[in-house]
Amino acid sequence: MVSLVNAVDTRLAICREVGGWGGIPPNPMFRVMRVTSESLTAGASTVSSAELRPDRNVSDLTVVSVGASGGFNFELSYGTFDDIIEAVMFGNWSGNALTNGPTLNQKSFTIEKRFDMGGGQFEYFRYLGMVPNSLTLDMGVDAIITGSVEFIGRCEEASSMAIFSATYADATTNPVLNATRDFAMFSLGGDVENYVQKLTMNITNNLRQQRAVAHVSPIGIGSGNFEVTGSIDVYFKNRVIYDKFLNNEGVSLTFIVGSQGGQQYRFTLPNVKFSSGSINAENQGADLIVNMNYQALFSQQIGGTIRIERAVGSPPPPVFPTGVTLDVSTLSLSVGNTGTIIATVQPIDATTKTVNWTTSDALIASVDDFGGVTGVAAGTAVITATTAIGDFSATCDVTVS
Repeated sequence: MVSLVNAVDTRLAICREVGGWGGIPPNPMFRVMRVTSESLTAGASTVSSAELRPDRNVSDLTVVSVGASGGFNFELSYGTFDDIIEAVMFGNWSGNALTNGPTLNQKSFTIEKRFDMGGGQFEYFRYLGMVPNSLTLDMGVDAIITGSVEFIGRCEEASSMAIFSATYADATTNPVLNATRDFAMFSLGGDVENYVQKLTMNITNNLRQQRAVAHVSPIGIGSGNFEVTGSIDVYFKNRVIYDKFLNNEGVSLTFIVGSQGGQQYRFTLPNVKFSSGSINAENQGADLIVNMNYQALFSQQIGGTIRIERAVGSPPPPVFPTGVTLDVSTLSLSVGNTGTIIATVQPIDATTKTVNWTTSDALIASVDDFGGVTGVAAGTAVITATTAIGDFSATCDVTVS
């Protein structure tokens, strides 16, 4: 029986290119991607000969240019596609925030597709200089959040051999997100009480292959306008949003997706206008739905069109102490009497404000865990407050009479 190659055994891995566009980097570090399908292709262009022949046959078919294009479909999971999101935005993650940027931030990848031929044999197809041209997200009722990314690149290389120096990081294992349990928030014009039936978002860079005489492959990838468009279907409750369309007024759009705090994405589009809108009674007993198509525009507020934030809902990082002060530097007590020293940890928003109290001579003055000092016998002692984190300290001289 013939053993045929199965698509389920395909491995797709991606590597950020460094040191130049369109070349496999030395010692490439690939990350295995989680995809549902792929459409990567060489994209050769051919021209038929127009030579006049009495026999009416075509004498030749010649390749005039090569390139690479295509992409893959995926189910969204947290942390899996952050490098690609950064690249399609022509931006850079600043901490956990990302805003779309200019052409100079163009990033490219080498993408490797491996087919398992059986018996320990593999076929490799590598796509070089792949720049993300578009990214889509689709969020609908009772469905997994799905998306796709499309690339334009330099060329394809085929081989039966793995790259000797390549390493491969395993794919992430975070759960795929769905638009029911993992759709944390939706706000349109500040109104969070809209009920969404469907939301789509499409980001495109309008890329083009730059070609020149004497070069079969492109000499570069040109960038066009950065555009964000999409559609929103919400249950009709009033005319507020529809009037934004009629009056050509801008509105903000914000939504959060993710399964739990710390593993969520916030998408913020501060300036959205609607390119079309409709409210139709489609059939008997149907709910009225407002169908709107939108385009996001430049916003001075964020210095771009869209901002994406990750790790939304994470607890804030700890603020460590930088010092401690006491409300008094000297204290006088009689034997058997008590007084209280108040310690203040800096900064005021320090996460841990605990201090440890000690006395230089417990036979003269004792101190409890809250700064309460008791005179034991006549003499002098030094009371010290030390931060539980950082070992910053302050002292108070105590005289007991």
